Amino acid sequence: MKCTKCDSEDIIKRGSETRKFGLVQRYSCNQCKATFYEPVNKSSWDKIKAITEEAKRGNIPEIGLKENLDGLEVTGVTYLKKDENNVLHWVKTKAKASSADMLKEFADRLIDRVTPCEPICEPKRILNDELCTQYTITDLHIGMSAWGVECGADWDLKKAYKTITEAMNIAIANAPDSRIGLLAQLGDFAHYSSHETVTPLHGNLLDADGRFSKMIDVCEDVLIESIDRLLLKHEIVKVIVAQGNHDISVSDTFRSLIKRYYRKNIRLEVICGPNPFYAYQHGRTMLGFHHGHLKKRVALPSHFAQFFSEMWGATKFRYLHCGHLHSLHIEEKGGCITTQHPTIAAPDAYASHRFDKTMRSINTITYHKKYGMIGQNIIPIEMVEDYAPYVN
Repeated sequence: MKCTKCDSEDIIKRGSETRKFGLVQRYSCNQCKATFYEPVNKSSWDKIKAITEEAKRGNIPEIGLKENLDGLEVTGVTYLKKDENNVLHWVKTKAKASSADMLKEFADRLIDRVTPCEPICEPKRILNDELCTQYTITDLHIGMSAWGVECGADWDLKKAYKTITEAMNIAIANAPDSRIGLLAQLGDFAHYSSHETVTPLHGNLLDADGRFSKMIDVCEDVLIESIDRLLLKHEIVKVIVAQGNHDISVSDTFRSLIKRYYRKNIRLEVICGPNPFYAYQHGRTMLGFHHGHLKKRVALPSHFAQFFSEMWGATKFRYLHCGHLHSLHIEEKGGCITTQHPTIAAPDAYASHRFDKTMRSINTITYHKKYGMIGQNIIPIEMVEDYAPYVN
């Protein structure tokens, strides 16, 4: 007998213990002081190990059952043996990956089969090559349910679709004829990220409208219709689908979907990467985007200066954009202007019970290659409701 840690033969017995599979002898090493166990009945031990290994592959020979263990990992098998003909088996499992990871893997397989749309004709009118217009939407929470009597305004899938698409129509119609259009979707586009209507990180229960698949369909319709209109308005379209704390895996799926669906449209680019901080340079202007759930607004300037140092040093005008808190806040500090944008979505019960009422809107911002931000247009919810009475 040798020590399992140091191979020393200077070991002594330290008594025995009864386990589920039988009796084990406890040993102690005088050299390294390690403690280890060996089964007294070796044949019973080997049998248990063999059955466990088979169970991990989904096969339990004792009862002739081939388990469906897709997405699960066997952590152990417990036996209750009454007699030779009555044996109960308890197969203990855990998920191989989180539901969000499994959802993303499944969605990626489906997205590979997406049929790309045909190229959309570019605008025929003369566009200003010096300008870039940013369309900012954030915290739309498509799939959220809000009761107007309780929250001050109604919000559901139907209301979200009509409100957002009409707001984008107004924004695009009133935007200048810029060569570049940038859709800045700053996160929390979808209200939840899996078939469970809870927040992905903390499991907080959410007020949801409809089914998960229905929510995904509405999100796709809003994104694709908005992008199609931007391609008709601008020669070049940049798209940012930022990760939010509500839609971590769904945002990854939508980025992949857009890239594959528009892969024949060479005028469109999705600005993305594994890091949930995004940046774009327009001449001497730097634009940075983040939802706001991983870095607070006041910490964004230093973060972007470090991680996008080359772009930061090559530009004179810098503008950072975030959402997350559903309210407007503008601050000039740290060599840039940081804007926390409001949302056009109605507040849910949680927000309406705990926070102040905010001004609901989306906006467009126009940047010049040489002069930075030169114009802004705000589209409040009241304008949307007046332009499209059916939104009510």
